Amino acid sequence: MPLNVAMSPDGRYLIATTAAGFAAVWDLRDKREVARLQQPAKGSAMLARFSRDGRYLAVGTGTGRPTLWRVSDWSMVWEAEAGHNGYDVSMSFSPDGTVLASSGSDSKIFLYDVRTGEMLGEAFGPDRNSWLYAEFRADRNEIVGYFDDGSMARWDVDPASQVRVACQIAGRELTQAEWEKLVPGRPYQPICPQ
Repeated sequence: MPLNVAMSPDGRYLIATTAAGFAAVWDLRDKREVARLQQPAKGSAMLARFSRDGRYLAVGTGTGRPTLWRVSDWSMVWEAEAGHNGYDVSMSFSPDGTVLASSGSDSKIFLYDVRTGEMLGEAFGPDRNSWLYAEFRADRNEIVGYFDDGSMARWDVDPASQVRVACQIAGRELTQAEWEKLVPGRPYQPICPQ
């Protein structure tokens, strides 16, 4: 019995996730199963989400570590090294397709680089005992989340707006020491507008 189904943006593929730890891929044109995406870690394949351009498929798992698959050949691109303390309950791609957001049963959102699977950051919900369902807005890098207790929250994840806010709060450029502490391993550069 499938746990979740997803349709590719072009309507060609139907994905059914299973408690047996795989996602079955059906080609609706040929009316046949074309792939079984076996999850590398033990646990269920909980949900699936296609990227907006249809090139990738993200699969959320019962282990809380999502996987990303290439649709052209159904090969795994990466498995996240870190993830939720619990289940993935929703996933969403950023409007430009470069970031995957995974929200979970632990009230957290993790952001992953679609190319590499590297975790870019995380956000927390107001109640750590509440499941969080989150979605990128289609028109900007903002995530809107709904908690199973009925509350909602928003997170602005656009780096440019975060820089603007940091500059407004500080009222000045970061010092060399502040830069090295906050952005280790990258050469110092001014970021605040003059």
